Amino acid sequence: MKIHVRDVQDGIKILDCTGKLTLGNGTLALRQAVLDLFQEGQTKIILNFDQVSHLDGAALGELVGCWKRARAVGVEIKLLNPSGRLRQIMEMTQVSSLFGGSYSQEWEAIASFRESHDLEAAHNRSRLRHKPGEQVGPRNLQMSLRIIF
Repeated sequence: MKIHVRDVQDGIKILDCTGKLTLGNGTLALRQAVLDLFQEGQTKIILNFDQVSHLDGAALGELVGCWKRARAVGVEIKLLNPSGRLRQIMEMTQVSSLFGGSYSQEWEAIASFRESHDLEAAHNRSRLRHKPGEQVGPRNLQMSLRIIF
């Protein structure tokens, strides 16, 4: 597995993956590349699987691990161009749903970061409806907790 990192607009990094994403070198290379981006402070990452020819169970586990680590540090990861067979496997195992699905065009994956940012902004605006110092009753608290969790 070879991984090439490139910059695109708005601070988004794309990891172009090539080869077999399997237990051993493939999963280790993916993990290290993603962790390196976390350490650099990157918050928007696209995994491009256009040139990935094979994916095994360990790779699916590694993708789930990447997603969990990303969520823990506030990073968004998107999936780009999984081939037909890879896409089927990711959909059957519901791994792609963790990442919000997958995209077939690079511009779609890039635009999806803006969409998720717009949704987050709307969510934050709805949480700011209460005035500072205003008492929040149990009903409002329950609704707020539902939104947060």
